[in-house]
Amino acid sequence: MKTAVMMAVPMGDFELRGELHQFVLNLVYRQFLDKDFPYFFQHEHVMGCHPVEAARNETVKRFMASECEILWFLDADNMPYKGAEKVLEGPYDVTIGPVPMLIVAGSGNPVVSYNLFTSIDDSNVGVMWQPGNPVRAGGTANMAIRRRVLSDARMHLDPAGSVFKREYGTNGLPLYGEDVDFCRRAGDCGYSVGAREDALCDHAKTFGLNYYQKVVMDQIARVESEGKE
Repeated sequence: MKTAVMMAVPMGDFELRGELHQFVLNLVYRQFLDKDFPYFFQHEHVMGCHPVEAARNETVKRFMASECEILWFLDADNMPYKGAEKVLEGPYDVTIGPVPMLIVAGSGNPVVSYNLFTSIDDSNVGVMWQPGNPVRAGGTANMAIRRRVLSDARMHLDPAGSVFKREYGTNGLPLYGEDVDFCRRAGDCGYSVGAREDALCDHAKTFGLNYYQKVVMDQIARVESEGKE
């Protein structure tokens, strides 16, 4: 018996990246051609719904009306690595596939970081995660959520069953995203939140690892070219 998964892409006004489109197609073929593949997919693309938390809440509404067991969020500009679908295996109630990103450290040297956090507070998102450490929260670029989390009334923010909201400070600016807030509240309700370290994906909009590798290589090539002139 295959597990029913809602593969959800809150797209706003954007089109799917080619890499994500190919990734999805490959999984669709597998569900029909590989008898041992454990998942069957239902697809939901939420178009033109703003802000992003509204699109996510609309997706949750559709999920709860379905018979799917897992809600799998993917961002429209994802570039999944091989094995990104392993988030569906858990083992957590909210399982997150890390997005590697290059950031500039205090020393001025670039280091690899991730869209995950080991702690959260009201003034700062918290300590950024490194592999092997526990996870408190993360982004929905590649996130699998079990039905029991979304059906829990303690997670609902209004009578419609909305579960995503963006936290704002007293200055009116966002403290952190709706995905981080969702993970924080899920943890407070006793659900497990964690990273699946072998389910990586890149994220074009936030300039993931592939983007920065290209930028660095372009800079090196330009410097070398100037040095030869």
